[in-house]
Amino acid sequence: MKTNQSEAEPYVKALFELISDNSLVLKQSLEILLSIENISEHNTDFLAVLSNPTLRSDLKLSILNKLFPQISELKDLDKLIQLMIKKKKAHLIPALGNLLKRAMLEKDNIDEVQIISSHELTAAQLDNLKVFLGQFLNKQIQIKSKIDKSLIGGLIIQTENYIFDNSLKSRLNSMKEKILSS
Repeated sequence: MKTNQSEAEPYVKALFELISDNSLVLKQSLEILLSIENISEHNTDFLAVLSNPTLRSDLKLSILNKLFPQISELKDLDKLIQLMIKKKKAHLIPALGNLLKRAMLEKDNIDEVQIISSHELTAAQLDNLKVFLGQFLNKQIQIKSKIDKSLIGGLIIQTENYIFDNSLKSRLNSMKEKILSS
């Protein structure tokens, strides 16, 4: 998926430049693209159809328009999807949603941070992390929290550019490696 994202970035950049001034179009485009991404993640046949080089472009467009009739109402998104299909880049379409969301957050100086912990954090703990990370990253922070009991204790904090792993699991694995290498 990383390769698809880097290859899809110029398409999202162009779309974002065209629609970033219209928040309604931006929101609607994001919803459609995230839906396409979601379907492709859960339905390998859908992705296979988009990626199939022998399937005619007009059939791919027809399938997308039947699944997402709103695409035709969003002229810039519609043109972009048509272009990508004609240029045999339809396999990149599922990567557009996440990239557009990232561009929107970046424009507003927001970083989406995932906090993974072994147990549920309190609202006060999340607020403290939000303030600290906001100061550290010099951005507004949106926190998504996730519980992973295998961490045993501690936290993993993932941002766009950083991963801070202060979990007990990580520390134990590090100690294990040191012992085994001695």
